Amino acid sequence: DAAQEAVLNKLMRPSVTDLAQDVIEIVAADYGLPADYALSSAGGKIISSEPSYASQVTNYMLEVGASLARFPAELSVPTFPKRPVMAITNDVSPGNAWCFDGQRANLTIKLARRVAPRSFSVDHVPASATFSIESAPRRFRVFTIPDTPSRGETLVADFEYVVGAGVRHVQTFAAELAEEAAAVRAVRVEISENHGNPEFTCLYRFRVHA
Repeated sequence: DAAQEAVLNKLMRPSVTDLAQDVIEIVAADYGLPADYALSSAGGKIISSEPSYASQVTNYMLEVGASLARFPAELSVPTFPKRPVMAITNDVSPGNAWCFDGQRANLTIKLARRVAPRSFSVDHVPASATFSIESAPRRFRVFTIPDTPSRGETLVADFEYVVGAGVRHVQTFAAELAEEAAAVRAVRVEISENHGNPEFTCLYRFRVHA
């Protein structure tokens, strides 16, 4: 149909930059939000995470070993950790999240293209689709990372993701950024608190808008 033909025509453009922008705009239509420059399918990448994925897998193996040592009196198999890239994909169905022990974590994201971030969005699975909303992140800080490391990071957002009856599961927060701020290629997301789960926190999706 006409819509499919329009998409194909966009994807056939020769410029890599144009292609990335087209994918961003095509996929960004969900929830009527602006383009998401952190989206992995459009070129966003995880540079680093804390905890690292390697440390999460190591902890998983240690937990499995401890569980087997208690068998047959007790056997509880932990969930294998998902990669941090889950936090920049557009699948937010239950369980498709980056989860980590405790309440504190960091993600450094390389954006699909150089932009001056103007707002950020956080997705969590809707309360109606989960048994508990307590693992949702609560407190966020976002920093832009300059191309020149000596300049240091800049804090551009400090916000709270809220949960409760009648609250949208996708929430957008404005960046505190000067109009003349330079475009950047990476941001760092800092999570410091969740909504009450003492064991783990799950970030379903983090978006960057320009």
